[in-house]
Amino acid sequence: MGSPKICLVSSLLLEGNANNTEKFSAMLEGNARITHELATQLTRLGEDVIVVTDGPKRNLSMINREYEIKTIGQRFSLKNVSFLGKYIEKMKPNIVHFHGGKSMSYFARFFKLWYRRPTIFTFTFAPSNYLRSISLPWRNEGFDHVIALTQFARNNLIADEAFDSGCLSVIPYGISQECLDYSIPANPQIKETIIYIGNLTYSRGFDTFLRSIPIIQSSFKNAEFLVFVRSASELERFPQRILGLKLMKPTELVENLCLSSFVVIPFSKCVAVDPPLSVLECMARKKAVVTNPLGSIPEILGYNRGILVPPSEPKQLADAVSALLENEQLSKSIGENARQYILKRYDWKIAISSIMKIYNCHL
Repeated sequence: MGSPKICLVSSLLLEGNANNTEKFSAMLEGNARITHELATQLTRLGEDVIVVTDGPKRNLSMINREYEIKTIGQRFSLKNVSFLGKYIEKMKPNIVHFHGGKSMSYFARFFKLWYRRPTIFTFTFAPSNYLRSISLPWRNEGFDHVIALTQFARNNLIADEAFDSGCLSVIPYGISQECLDYSIPANPQIKETIIYIGNLTYSRGFDTFLRSIPIIQSSFKNAEFLVFVRSASELERFPQRILGLKLMKPTELVENLCLSSFVVIPFSKCVAVDPPLSVLECMARKKAVVTNPLGSIPEILGYNRGILVPPSEPKQLADAVSALLENEQLSKSIGENARQYILKRYDWKIAISSIMKIYNCHL
């Protein structure tokens, strides 16, 4: 028997209005980026992969991917489950692997009701934060196997959602080779530079970060604050002069990481993708991360791999930042621990091996 035909289903791989392939690569975030990385790794190993996503068909001509990608041309919804089923049926895959959160899991269940191909589902968020308020029966009925990205997510699915532990695996997906191959300068000229990464929204803790700045400046008058936004539109609508902030493009992040030993990524509530990719990628680049103990973050940043402070507490956030500014050796030690953890745990070779075993069990 030859290699199985694998169909990955995920939203937002064609999101945006880019006019060149470089912009589309930079736009991939969260769930879309996770699926893109998996598809790329499988393709490089010679597997037969096709990705089905939503979004405008016109954007297909603007991408350059190593794998085949198709779109249903509209947002995934319960209204187009039948359309997706017929669309995939023509491809005749051996495995259908969905990635997503609450709405996508509903979509995948209804899909499975009448389409009898082996179906795998990967939760790319901490499930119980979203599921406690809904009345539809969950469990893993309808899925041949469920993948959680962290032990935290797996524990929640078993304890709160009554998932069968025998059909539920923890597989930390790898992160991009670009992060793992990050070249760390031997003796970077570290400045009193604080880097914030994230959207300029309450859920990303941006207001907490803003309120921490005067507290930090009271002790470190020369501190510089760089904010890396997620899109060009945020650069246009936000006043860059506020509190001396410098707003930067995402493409400028890697270069500027050399200016600081640590990064601030506060959250006021659990984020859509868990664990947050921004946290993992900064850890891989040997940066100490100051963030909040939400979702699986304590699992990732435990054992001196980062600093955790309560959400929506600017004073405690400022104190953590000040401690790192005062003690460069502490920052370096945390960054080294973080990178070693990522190198050992977030290896695509290990993740792909585990995923392929799941696929082969259900062929």
